[in-house]
Amino acid sequence: MLNSRFSSRFHSGTPFTALARIVAALFVVLVTVAVVSGPANATGVPDTLSGSLPVTEGGVTSDFPIDYLTVKWSASDAVMESYDEKGEEPFGAVRFLNDDVWGSWLAFVRDGAEAPGLWTSSLIPAYDATAYEIRGIPEWANEPVATVINTTDGPALDAQLSDAVDPLQNCVSRAEWGADESYRYENGDTSASELWPPSFYPVQVVTVHHTADWNGTDDPAGLVRATYYSHAVVNDWGDIAYNYLIDETGRVYEGRWSGSVSTPCGAGGDGTDFAHDSSGLLASGGHTAYHNQANVGIALLGLFADHSEFDFPPTIEPVGPTGHAVSALEDLLVNVASRHALDPVGTVDYYNPVWDTTDSDTDVISGHRDFRATACPGAFLYAQLPDIRNAVASRVDLSLITVTIDPFVAQANGPDGYTGGLWGVEEGDPDSEPVALTNDAPATFPFGDTLVTWTGTSEGGRVETATQTVRVVDTTPPDLTIPGDIVREGTGSGVPVIFTVSAFDVVDQTVPVTCTPASGSLFQPGSTQVACSASDSAGNVRSASFSIVVIDPDPFTDDDGSVFEADIAWMAAVGITKGCNPPANTRFCPDARVTRGQMAAFLARALHLTERLDDPFVDDDGSIFEADIERLAAVGITKGCNPPANNRFCPNSTVTREQMAAFLVRALGYTDNGGGDLFIDDDRSIFEADIDRLGTAGVTKGCNPPTNTRFCPTQSVTRGQMAAFLHRALG
Repeated sequence: MLNSRFSSRFHSGTPFTALARIVAALFVVLVTVAVVSGPANATGVPDTLSGSLPVTEGGVTSDFPIDYLTVKWSASDAVMESYDEKGEEPFGAVRFLNDDVWGSWLAFVRDGAEAPGLWTSSLIPAYDATAYEIRGIPEWANEPVATVINTTDGPALDAQLSDAVDPLQNCVSRAEWGADESYRYENGDTSASELWPPSFYPVQVVTVHHTADWNGTDDPAGLVRATYYSHAVVNDWGDIAYNYLIDETGRVYEGRWSGSVSTPCGAGGDGTDFAHDSSGLLASGGHTAYHNQANVGIALLGLFADHSEFDFPPTIEPVGPTGHAVSALEDLLVNVASRHALDPVGTVDYYNPVWDTTDSDTDVISGHRDFRATACPGAFLYAQLPDIRNAVASRVDLSLITVTIDPFVAQANGPDGYTGGLWGVEEGDPDSEPVALTNDAPATFPFGDTLVTWTGTSEGGRVETATQTVRVVDTTPPDLTIPGDIVREGTGSGVPVIFTVSAFDVVDQTVPVTCTPASGSLFQPGSTQVACSASDSAGNVRSASFSIVVIDPDPFTDDDGSVFEADIAWMAAVGITKGCNPPANTRFCPDARVTRGQMAAFLARALHLTERLDDPFVDDDGSIFEADIERLAAVGITKGCNPPANNRFCPNSTVTREQMAAFLVRALGYTDNGGGDLFIDDDRSIFEADIDRLGTAGVTKGCNPPTNTRFCPTQSVTRGQMAAFLHRALG
């Protein structure tokens, strides 16, 4: 059968497998691919032979000796987790033809690594079998596929192994165990995209697995290659799922690709560059579904289940891991815990940054079954985890000091820099001893970077130091003080106005202020905005503005003696009104009643409204105030005059005082009603709440001075009264 790769999609470092494409010939040799560059030049690692077929009844013959067989199928997580695994062969079984004799049926065991929606078996050893037969695959298994693998009889590759590798070597790099790096790429093309590019996160926890393969292999490197092929090609993940693997002799194998070629252990490497990038972040594996990021996956080669978890053939006795393997696991855990400041006997709230989930009180050193419903890492190994945690803890000196914020960025708060406290340094001791923290920080930190040395002293006398960079910056703009709006009287060519502004900066102290127009300039009648800005030596800028309103004290000829004359002059100065007799506009008509159309114009000008609602009313077409009416409707100041339809505005109707209250409250956003019931004559008005809010804001005082107990809600509003209302509200 032709070897095939399976298409797959990946999500932030976790493999997700698609259904295999079925290929139709008998097994042939996998095409030899380019080898990864690295030191040394030993040869002899065989190329991997493989082939895949859909699971069928009856025997299947292979064109090459079978070292291992694995099966996979797709199914929903819910189906797999609810499946009753009781019985001798809950997931089916396989038997092999060796020397023309069919062997015993061997039950399939789920692989120690997993991905959502996929069931894969561990590798079943076949011992150079020439054929296989499969039975009992669950009915819910979708398109089951069997793959046979041979890691011993293919043509020799220039795997660039280190000549120094031997059974006593305690670590083995990917190049040394013969990883074919082309498996990580689309169609084996190393110039194409990686199927599963590594992603990196700070370590939070460690998960211990078994690979669920049969114990006692005499070729552990071949088993690692077979596991790699099963994960990378058969499952189409693009790489091996574990970060580290450990064999029965205690050798530690590099697992998941970490973004660069590691130093071979036979050429001076010590394995510290396995599974991590150059900054010490962990390459995410695919060993624990939904829990891969920031989680170190360590798998021991073998099957460590007991009789309650698996129905072993009569010839196989369940056992735990070898002492060499456990010792190597403890050594590796000591390295990982020390490197990442993990408490081996502690718990954490494990947070997955991809799935945005939190698992509370998670053991820092966990077994796979602590996260998922699985037998992994087997009863024998899982029972040893408490002793392993304690053994590792006895050899790990956790840092007394952990710097969590570096650099510590401080805003300058004085001319000489920053004076104040520091944080972002935590104390911690594995024996729960109190730790005293001190530092050599100066009283005031100058601008730029200052290196602070922290010293932690435990109650038992252990001393440790750590450094933290304190970076003082100035990104705070000056405080700018400007006057409120200024009102002056003037006519003709305008009036000169002098004003005072100032700015204070915490670093530069007093800084200059630039205003346009400048103080002392000649201001014309009307409203002029003055824009001011102040900048400090660091380039931080603060801007603000205010208005200078020059009022012609007598812009109209018909308001002399009116109690509203000053209000009318203000309205003219700020551009809210031009007069009532265009084009001359020498008169204001203070006693004329305000129409709803005029009210719309006054408010639109006063509030500088620009957005319009497209023709919301049917009765204002042709009105000179139509645009202003549409602007009021756009911001919700008016809804119409004929509820509930509200398709008319009644632009020529006069505005009553209660309607005016509603307009102004909506326009200005008043909410405080002062406790309500400010006037005695509005109890039946639907606008009573608006009237109370307007009175509380000081825009109206009443209609019967000096007692002002009445509001006169149904009286029409005159143009003079409108000027007073707007002046109090906005002036």
